[in-house]
This record gives sequence, C-alpha cells and structure tokens, in this order.
Amino acid sequence: MSFIQSLEENIMITVLGMGIVFAVLIVLSIVILLFKYIKGDSQPNKPSEEMGQSNQEGQYLADEDVPVEDTNGEKDEELIAVISAAIAAYGAGDFKLRIRSIKKVGQVGSTWAMAGRNDIINSRI
Repeated sequence: MSFIQSLEENIMITVLGMGIVFAVLIVLSIVILLFKYIKGDSQPNKPSEEMGQSNQEGQYLADEDVPVEDTNGEKDEELIAVISAAIAAYGAGDFKLRIRSIKKVGQVGSTWAMAGRNDIINSRI
C-alpha cells in the first residue's frame, strides 16, 4: 500500500465521520424544532382574557370582585391604597386604575435563587 492510497483512505474516513456527525446534528435540530408541536400546549397565553378588560373610560376591570384579606381574615383597604398610589406614582398612564383584588403569589424559584437575588439587591445598597 502506497502513501497515496493510505492518504485517500484516511481522507475518506474523515469525510465519512464528518458526514455522520453533521447528519446527526441535523436530525437533532429537527427534533428540537418539533418540540413546540409535540409539547401539546393546548391553550395559548391570552393576557387580555386572563388579566381582565378595560372599559371605555380606561378603567381596569378585574374578572372577579374579590376583597383583599390579610392573614387574620380582615379586609386590608390600606394595602389597596398603598399599591394604587405606587402604581400611580410609577406612571401607569392617563387612565384611571381600580384595583379590586390582590392575591399573594407563591415563591418564584428555589430558595437558592431567592438568596442570590437578595445578595445582589443588598450589594447595590
């Protein structure tokens, strides 16, 4: 076997190996693209229906008129006033805003993620 023949064999093996790698990568990319169809998300996000609607005067109308209660079961009108004032100070726009319900949101992320966020916030103070 001459040097030329061995070089040709080595080049063919290299091209074959690279072809297999690229073919597998293409198959993987197609599978990843098909995940959005396989996932089966039956209801797409509709923020206008979930968040409520606004009437013609620009007032925000919640879906349910649920009073805010704290842990003791008492109505907390002061909390509604504070949150409304904060939103108005933030510049919510020219329309009137009426908050009808406030619900406590569960913990977002793990305890480690919350500790990391707290460290970042405290480092900027």
